[in-house]
Amino acid sequence: MARPTKNEKKIQYTIMLEPSIIEEMKQIAERAGTPVGTFARNILLLGLDDARLLDKVGITRLIGSTRKQMEKIRKQFNLESIDFNAIDED
Repeated sequence: MARPTKNEKKIQYTIMLEPSIIEEMKQIAERAGTPVGTFARNILLLGLDDARLLDKVGITRLIGSTRKQMEKIRKQFNLESIDFNAIDED
């Protein structure tokens, strides 16, 4: 699916973000001279472009499969979470 056309009707959609993300978006939008809502929409469109590319080359399915495997491992070993930062990098 391509980017929306200029005349495509927009609808309101609400998401929850951390205050630090909102503040950073406001700062960057102000420096860019862009309303924060427009800036947020543009960021979302850029991310969607990336997601489409990843999906097209099959990485989206790979990520889904990897998450399912990690969940199986987590349950098998009764791990609440897997802390990859705790892995020693020798």
